[in-house]
Amino acid sequence: MTQPNWRPVASALKIPALPEGGIWSVAVEYVTGPRKLKIAARGRWSVYAGQDCGPDGDGFAEPVDKCLATNAPRGSLIAKIGGGTAERSGAILPVGRLIVIELPDPSAAGVTPVRGPLFLTMNDDPSKFADHSGEIEIDIWEAY
Repeated sequence: MTQPNWRPVASALKIPALPEGGIWSVAVEYVTGPRKLKIAARGRWSVYAGQDCGPDGDGFAEPVDKCLATNAPRGSLIAKIGGGTAERSGAILPVGRLIVIELPDPSAAGVTPVRGPLFLTMNDDPSKFADHSGEIEIDIWEAY
């Protein structure tokens, strides 16, 4: 199998645990398919004082049913494609330390288009974001 070649899109982009003025931080202004994106994250941020974790989240005892992504650990890095900075619309997916996202061709028959801004944030209950602190760094590449 042939491995894709990767071209940098963003390097050492700082993603705050408490985004300025909303829930999400913009990482890339617009993405659409067909496209492959690779996101790698590093560092630590705090869910609340004394409870820090890396981009894969942590084993916090609180349930994730009120978190933005109920299929990802609390404190983990998550992405959203589409929608705006203060809403839950768009395609939300877990990222963690590393993910490759394959965006389908929006003109393909039977495919729901996934396009718009690429946002990143910490997975948590939005009502608890005020307790967040710190930031992690991410790098983004696209296949060519």
